[in-house]
Amino acid sequence: MSSRSEAGLLAAVRAALVKEWRTEMRSKHGLLLGGLYALLLSATFGYSGIFDKPTPAVAAGLLTAGLFCISAVTAPRLFLAEEEHQTVDLMRLTGRPEAIFLGKLISTSAQSLIFGLAVTGGIALLFQLPIQHPAAFWGASGLMSLALAGAFSFTGALTPGAANRWILAAALGIPLLLPQSIMAILAFRFSLGAGSGSEAAGCLAGLAGMAVAMAGLGVALTPVLWGLSGESPADSGSQTPTMNMDQPG
Repeated sequence: MSSRSEAGLLAAVRAALVKEWRTEMRSKHGLLLGGLYALLLSATFGYSGIFDKPTPAVAAGLLTAGLFCISAVTAPRLFLAEEEHQTVDLMRLTGRPEAIFLGKLISTSAQSLIFGLAVTGGIALLFQLPIQHPAAFWGASGLMSLALAGAFSFTGALTPGAANRWILAAALGIPLLLPQSIMAILAFRFSLGAGSGSEAAGCLAGLAGMAVAMAGLGVALTPVLWGLSGESPADSGSQTPTMNMDQPG
């Protein structure tokens, strides 16, 4: 890839990210939903801990389920909302597909990471979980949040324009999410004093690999799936409309 093409891609990613930020600051849908779900999940799981303390394995499952709920609320809507706003064609025409994907991925990863850490921290505090290995606990929380954001963003990018797109996105995500859930449970279990360190380290590496793989697949496949080449009209010298920053995301 030439330096000019790389500079064009970075500029397009920045434009897509700024557009997502302005849209979120105007509507605040993701922030409100994520915050409400984080509070609800922490309070619900914490209240159940009043009656009985969970084992490390059960607590690991609850932590993983909390991360699933937060990511499912914040991530898929970034792509599927384009269909509801009838801006899919405009999105495809006014920006490079891989840049749009990366901009949305960075946006949803930031939201998933913030709310994911808040949920797991809230559950651990209210449950009074005995965290024996803080690095493994917070590493599992952060990497699982990023891996989920990548998986949901990837499946969301595959489905705009399809009938029953919400169901299709969920169906495509199941094979990607099951391995992530197993790795997160094992890593959380070790952080709470059970399991082996080598097993947890392998799971954390697997979560990091899944996050990177989803980003790479999205960048590689969105130009093909959206029927556009990776080289934008602006890079080839022709004129094209600039991305509308006020268009809803």
